Amino acid sequence: MLYHLRTKQPRQALKTYEESQKRGTLTSPFVQNILLSTHARVSDFDSAKEVYKSLQRSGTQITAASLRSLFSSYLDVGKLEEARNLIFQHRKQYTERHYAMLQQKYALNADSTAVREIMEEMKQHGIEITITNYRILAQSYLQKYDVGGAVNVIREATKLNLPYDISIYNLFIRYYCLRDQVSHALTFLKSAKTDGVEYDCYTYKPLISYYGRKNFFDPVNVMVYWDQAVEQLGVADGEGLGKVAEHTVWTLVRGGDLERAKVVVGRVREVEEASGEEEAGWSMEWEKTWDQLKNEGYGGDVAVLEAAWRGEDGGEGASSPVAY
Repeated sequence: MLYHLRTKQPRQALKTYEESQKRGTLTSPFVQNILLSTHARVSDFDSAKEVYKSLQRSGTQITAASLRSLFSSYLDVGKLEEARNLIFQHRKQYTERHYAMLQQKYALNADSTAVREIMEEMKQHGIEITITNYRILAQSYLQKYDVGGAVNVIREATKLNLPYDISIYNLFIRYYCLRDQVSHALTFLKSAKTDGVEYDCYTYKPLISYYGRKNFFDPVNVMVYWDQAVEQLGVADGEGLGKVAEHTVWTLVRGGDLERAKVVVGRVREVEEASGEEEAGWSMEWEKTWDQLKNEGYGGDVAVLEAAWRGEDGGEGASSPVAY
């Protein structure tokens, strides 16, 4: 049975398990839990439920790792009610993070009622409610374009004296940028600064996306927020700066501004040198960006940028396939 699990043959492992049950030679609790986790990871929920029920019938303790694996698999495939039932049946095996994960899925479906209900369950069982839970609740309202509802949620959190973090401001900045209401987004950007809250990479990406829109490409303002990101994040947050950099490069190349994209790549190299670390944690982000641009037909531009990344003279790039 262990062989079948190691070779990723969960159905054969289940068959072996069932045969051992018929013979009366029950598999050890350790192996049963591994089997449950394996079925969960491959989204074989029928088999996972059979093992789960067997463990319950026999009174065998189900490990936290097995329960969390099943919970995550339910979330991955959108089985939210199953995940919700599981977390409420085995509360002690889950952390605040798992409740937030469940809330987030409901929020993306604009189900503010479910998000609120989960928070009430958390309160009843003494689980701490943080600003993250309120941020997710506010997000659920924004998903259905109910700004008033979202603002009321934040006011509720304020009355509880929960400390704000940048994620609250980012939530509204992103919402207004997507709605082409950048003046409102900039109001929240200014409020964060006034309140002494430091920006992160997710503060700048929506603004860069807004000014990089296909129907309204504004490379000057794209660079304004790129420069602000460099000043704010710099060496101290190399990973965050890397995420902004790859997004900025992707935006500029798709907008047809290869020269400014090269400037961004060159600036990243400067930050790397200042940090004393080669490819300071974001080389994987670049690889994703290169591959995405190549798939969209910007292979010539990518070759130029890769040369700039290496500090070489890239020469002239290919014309972008989309004109703006």
